[in-house]
Amino acid sequence: MNIKGIADISGFGKNTNYEKACQDMLQAGFEWLEKHKKAKLKAHTFKDIYGILEPDSKDAKELSKTICEKVPDCSGAMHQCVMGHLMFISANGIDKWKEEVRLRENKKEMGKDIHQEIEEALEKGEEIVKSHDESFRRLLK
Repeated sequence: MNIKGIADISGFGKNTNYEKACQDMLQAGFEWLEKHKKAKLKAHTFKDIYGILEPDSKDAKELSKTICEKVPDCSGAMHQCVMGHLMFISANGIDKWKEEVRLRENKKEMGKDIHQEIEEALEKGEEIVKSHDESFRRLLK
């Protein structure tokens, strides 16, 4: 299944090279997930730092390697963004992910920027990526 282009996942716009690289990584990761349906993805991030996501489990390390091989010069922010989406897909399924990214797209259309949501969550002391089952979800509430 091709999931590229379903939503702007980086926040930089669908027609940017940055977003295209994220989409390539997302597709490669999704294909890996399709082959590893029982993957146990665990990772951690660091408070107040976006762009450093450390995979903890063997499966998360393999997934990370897969997406980084697709775009070898990806930034840490690209990596964290894509891994968050893939961890959400792994934990909740592709249909739930599609529903959530569409909700996020609707919020952006209503004037609420994803970066604004992140800042608000951080100001409240919320963690953006806590674990695989909470990744990405915090951005959508």
